[in-house]
Amino acid sequence: MIFAGYPEKMKEFLARNEGLRSRIAFHVHFPDYDPEELMGILDLILTGRQYAITPAAREKSAEIFRQVYRKKDYGNGRFVRNLFEQAVKRQAVRISQKEEREITREMLFELDEPDFDTNIVKHYQKKEIERIGFLG
Repeated sequence: MIFAGYPEKMKEFLARNEGLRSRIAFHVHFPDYDPEELMGILDLILTGRQYAITPAAREKSAEIFRQVYRKKDYGNGRFVRNLFEQAVKRQAVRISQKEEREITREMLFELDEPDFDTNIVKHYQKKEIERIGFLG
């Protein structure tokens, strides 16, 4: 049986049953992907789905990866897949709002910088809310 999760959550999980930790023979820690590796994952997804990104979109996604890498529990490779899927949805909206009548294959398979203004990015850009009063 394999149990997987974030380190702190796994500690909590194992602490819930005193006999559980002693029954698990191996513990393997996989470090988070760094921003360059996250970009590599995005490149693999793009290639696999036959998409391209503009230089501006590449720089924006690289900056997003640099930002989320510093956050706790951002999801690693899953974050990249979710970012890509949301960018494709934003791209579809952007293309549908163009005044041009002819939509080319290149337009359909190229992501641009605005496509990466996604909900998942906005979620991780939120700052910690300072608590007031007795909620501390």
